[in-house]
Amino acid sequence: VEFIDYSLMNINKIKRSQVTNTVSSGQTLTGLAKLGLSWNKISKDTIKSNIWEQVIRVSVIPNDKALANIVWALGTIEAPANEMPNQVRDSMLDNINRIMNQCSSWTFCNIIWGLAKMSFEWPDFNTTLQESITMNIARLGPSMNNIDTTILIWSLGELDTCMDKFPAYVLDSLYTSILTCIDIMKPEELSRLIWGLSSCGMSWDKLPTAIKWNINVALRRVSTYMIPQDIANSAYGLA
Repeated sequence: VEFIDYSLMNINKIKRSQVTNTVSSGQTLTGLAKLGLSWNKISKDTIKSNIWEQVIRVSVIPNDKALANIVWALGTIEAPANEMPNQVRDSMLDNINRIMNQCSSWTFCNIIWGLAKMSFEWPDFNTTLQESITMNIARLGPSMNNIDTTILIWSLGELDTCMDKFPAYVLDSLYTSILTCIDIMKPEELSRLIWGLSSCGMSWDKLPTAIKWNINVALRRVSTYMIPQDIANSAYGLA
């Protein structure tokens, strides 16, 4: 605990206006997340306050990779959205909206995943951010690999997104991404994809014939390698 507090306090000595604060803040939170830091195990309020300070620092400069790293880190330590101060929340979401069009598929999917792990829900985002997310799904969908596709659709499910309300061109982009890589998805990826589609309100009957056909083929391909969690996710999604 003392090490975490000391590390964050040292970063806070760097002026917010200095570019180096973005790198230091992002790298520190990412490192702490990889070391297994968990929000529920942080007992000192000063540490939580210092973590929120790092979010503000990264949100000052529109750097998509730095922001993706810090949102990923917050999601990994499961920092809850409902405990985020309004200033921090507004600053982070505003910056996400600003940098969204710069994102690669990797940074985009990590941001959406982090928001989902922080227990945000789709209605928490204003209309501008919702539109930005959907437009970038359409932009990036065809270039996504199997990992990106799985992470994105699972995250949209966690956010309680109503995917059937997406414009047709956005759904077409997602379906293209699925069809492009479903034949190489691992059991965990496929089961998370199925769970995510269902959690987004996309019942089996709503899916295009090509998607349903390829899911059936993929399930037969990986069925013997599924662990109980994979089976549970798939069964829930297909029910």
